[in-house]
Amino acid sequence: SCPNCQNLFFLKGYVLSQQKDYRQAISFFISAIKNGENSANAFSELAMAYFLLKDYKKARIYFNFAHKICSGQSDFAIRQSYYEALSLKELKQYKKALAVLNKISAAYKSEYFTDILSLQSICCYHLGKTKEALVYINASIGTNPALSQSYKTKAAILKHMNQIKESQDCEE
Repeated sequence: SCPNCQNLFFLKGYVLSQQKDYRQAISFFISAIKNGENSANAFSELAMAYFLLKDYKKARIYFNFAHKICSGQSDFAIRQSYYEALSLKELKQYKKALAVLNKISAAYKSEYFTDILSLQSICCYHLGKTKEALVYINASIGTNPALSQSYKTKAAILKHMNQIKESQDCEE
C-alpha cells in the first residue's frame, strides 16, 4: 500500500513506479520532495526507482538520505542500509558496502538477514578476505529459510560471527 497518499505528487510517483515507469516516477518523487514531502519513504521510493534503472550512484545517495531520516534499526532502516550497500557493491566499492553492512546491529532480526550475509560474503571475497567470506557464506546458508528459520539459529550465527570478528581484531 502507498506509504503517503496525501501528497498527490508522491502518489503519482508511487503508481508510476508500480507500473515500472521509473523515469516518470522519479520526476514525481522529486516534485513531492520539493513540495515538502521530506519523509524517509519519499527518499526510499526515489532511491529504489534509480536502483531499478541501474543508476547506483544516485540510488546510493537517496538510500543514504532515507537511512539518515529514519534512524534506528527498524526493518525500514535495515532495508535502506541493505540497498545502499547493494548500490555500493554494484559500483565495486566493496569496502564501503561492507562498512554500511557492518553498522547494521539488529540485522539478524530482519527479513534481509540472509541477503545481508550473502552480500557481506561477496564483498569480503572481492576484498580478498576469503576466511571472512567463508564465514558469511556458511552463515548465509545456515539462515536459508528452507534449512532453518529459527531465531536461535540466527542468534547462534551472530554470536559465532562476533567471536570470529573479535579474534580477527586481536590478530590485526
